[in-house]
Amino acid sequence: MLTDVIILSEPRQYLQKETLYLNVRRKEGRVLRDDQVKNLPQVPTDHPLRKEWSLRQNSCHRFDKWLQQHYAGQQIRLLDLGCGNGWMAANLAGKEGREIIATDLNMEELTQGRRVFSSPVVQFVYADLFQRPFPENHFDVVYLAAALQYFPDLATLSTEILRIVKPGGTVHCIDTPFYPTPIDAAAAAERTQQYYTSQGFPQMAEYYHHHCLPEAEQLGWRSVDRGIYARCLQKLGRRSPFPWLILSKEG
Repeated sequence: MLTDVIILSEPRQYLQKETLYLNVRRKEGRVLRDDQVKNLPQVPTDHPLRKEWSLRQNSCHRFDKWLQQHYAGQQIRLLDLGCGNGWMAANLAGKEGREIIATDLNMEELTQGRRVFSSPVVQFVYADLFQRPFPENHFDVVYLAAALQYFPDLATLSTEILRIVKPGGTVHCIDTPFYPTPIDAAAAAERTQQYYTSQGFPQMAEYYHHHCLPEAEQLGWRSVDRGIYARCLQKLGRRSPFPWLILSKEG
């Protein structure tokens, strides 16, 4: 298949997992037409996932504001790790000075993103982070939006991401659930298994992982949602219930 997605890992290695993932997303109504993807994070008022997309829109806006506060007028390189169809990269690409690499192991959605979004500053890349496709100290900012739960080992992931982040750079985890204790994580894993079994895809639970907040904090991740105001917004449903975590690389 001809595509202008940049391929840095061999797609055949991941075809079985990608097929399973896409089948689940189709069942959930998450595989969208080009015209729908183009409008993300805006969705129709009657869309079954409208509440979720409203929260993700808020998260994207907050992250964009953070980037403007910290990098206004600067040339920066960002990595969207686990980008899916690239909607967030496309929404962040409008500010001058940003170069964004949007990467995933999902060729169908990467190809759709490249087709739908024509921004010259966004490159869509098929790559496995753990095959080290990117050089050291390459990115100013790395972010994972609703994606970190697909990585099994937080410590290994953190180490590998920090390798490719420039000194003084940051890594951001947005819209991924974290749990207060291993008991809570285990209970969530059981619910996940029950959910995917009910959907007809029990094997998908093997690829969805449940991380604990204390472990993340021990690795150096810090939450920016600890204040009373932030917690009130979360309880009111006006902000993602999941923490926004930042991991910094010493300069």
